Amino acid sequence: MIELTIKKNDDQRRLDKFLCKTFNKVPKSKIFRLLRQREIKVNDKAIKNGDFKVTIGDKVKVFGLDMKMQNKERDIIPEIEVTFRVVFEDKNVLIVNKPANLVVHGPIDDTLDNQVKRYLYDRKEYDPKKENAFKVSHCNRIDKWSQGIVVYGKNLVTLRTLNEAFQDRDAIDKWYLTHVTKPVQQGMVKGFIYHDEPQKLMVFTFTKPKHNQAKEAITEVVSCKKITENKFLLNIKIITGRKHQIRAMLRALQNPIIGDIKYSSRLSSKRFYLESAKIRFNKVGAPLEYLNKRFFKLEG
Repeated sequence: MIELTIKKNDDQRRLDKFLCKTFNKVPKSKIFRLLRQREIKVNDKAIKNGDFKVTIGDKVKVFGLDMKMQNKERDIIPEIEVTFRVVFEDKNVLIVNKPANLVVHGPIDDTLDNQVKRYLYDRKEYDPKKENAFKVSHCNRIDKWSQGIVVYGKNLVTLRTLNEAFQDRDAIDKWYLTHVTKPVQQGMVKGFIYHDEPQKLMVFTFTKPKHNQAKEAITEVVSCKKITENKFLLNIKIITGRKHQIRAMLRALQNPIIGDIKYSSRLSSKRFYLESAKIRFNKVGAPLEYLNKRFFKLEG
């Protein structure tokens, strides 16, 4: 029998999700079977329903599993250098400027996620050994080659609230900067985007394709500033936020990002410039209402 105590960052989590996170190497089918067989008790009362919400301080007893099945990966924070810059931080939220050529998450040690965990661990704000199931995590992602704003939730309530907000196109506004070789007219660019497996990239079209994989993609070109004869700075507001939306859209306009070889740029560059430059919170729910109507942007 294993006994676990519900902590702050597990408060109001569904019991089945808590168990699946805590025992993430155990098949979900086995977790559900233990629930049906009344092998899971909360405060000594057998619970069969996985949607039961646990409360801070609850004692969860698990029969039929042993300690070796617990998620031990949570104890590992790699010794890596923190290369991001902090844009904004309080007790709930961390907004960082991700450097280019750094993945947000993945199977390697040096990711933005791990850098954030190292940063918070060193400041004694996060210790995975003291958590049952919660992990600090990003709420939005940008490409490896892009730089700019990524938002993190420091606790479960914040993470849930921000994840919900990022799913609502009206709750958060995001602006990007990038370089192209030709001017682009201001205004909305509407179309559809889908993944093309043979080309291994996202394809933007102005008319809806026949297959069902295509999703609506809406982008606003806010401004276009001439830098040199063959270089223009675009300020772009994302409305829908699909994968590689800006890159695919500009390729469809026959004006790809300078240096973005994958999306048909003919100009070589050490890397292409695409920056998540500014974010505005419009209608984020409790307890993060204090963020609403606030802008956060990169300096310089």
